Amino acid sequence: MKLIANNKVVDSDYELAPNDEIRIRPLMEDINNQNIEFKYLITMNYPYRVTDYTRVMYDSKWLRHVIESNCGYGTKFFITNEKHTCSRNIFNELDDSIIDNQKYIDNFNKFTGKTISRYGSIHRHICIDTFGTSIREIDTALRKFCRRDYHFTHDGSGCDIRRVYNQEKLMSYMTKDIDRPNLPNLNIERDKVIDSVNSDIGKNHYSVRGLDASESVNQLKKTFEKLYKSDGTR
Repeated sequence: MKLIANNKVVDSDYELAPNDEIRIRPLMEDINNQNIEFKYLITMNYPYRVTDYTRVMYDSKWLRHVIESNCGYGTKFFITNEKHTCSRNIFNELDDSIIDNQKYIDNFNKFTGKTISRYGSIHRHICIDTFGTSIREIDTALRKFCRRDYHFTHDGSGCDIRRVYNQEKLMSYMTKDIDRPNLPNLNIERDKVIDSVNSDIGKNHYSVRGLDASESVNQLKKTFEKLYKSDGTR
């Protein structure tokens, strides 16, 4: 799925594949049950290489606190962690050359001046349902209180904030790492793609429990089999 101009999440030609439908079904159920309407998508890149999911989820706890403090404590969140599959220089957005995937080090404090590939580094997608808050107000709060998390690119922006117009397509886009093929050295931890600690939906998603879609369906069938006796009574 593509994110394109005018602060919209739009792709008129995009259709959900069967695996997308299965993956987002539990999320859409949570959205409907909690009467959530996500209004903004925030995408944040670190200004250095980060591969530790636990560290990113810890940072997202502070991020959630900042947004709640500025947008209201009734704000609802859905946060996912995605790994970059592009091998460009993480420090220079204008550098279009592809970097050897091995030319990086994970510890930023030991950086020696070599180019660092963004391949395998984590960035975050944050969906929020809030009332009476503008994109400008969200951006101001993030710049003030989450400055360390900004990736200062050539245009001076460290995060991207867009209006949400289609929740189903967005849920598919945000969770695509769950079904992404096992690319070399990418090391996706699929049970941590959905940040179940800091999100209001997806806490019981099959991926969080370490299952794939087929295992989730089989587990659901077994649950119903236990609920009903062979004669059809409970």
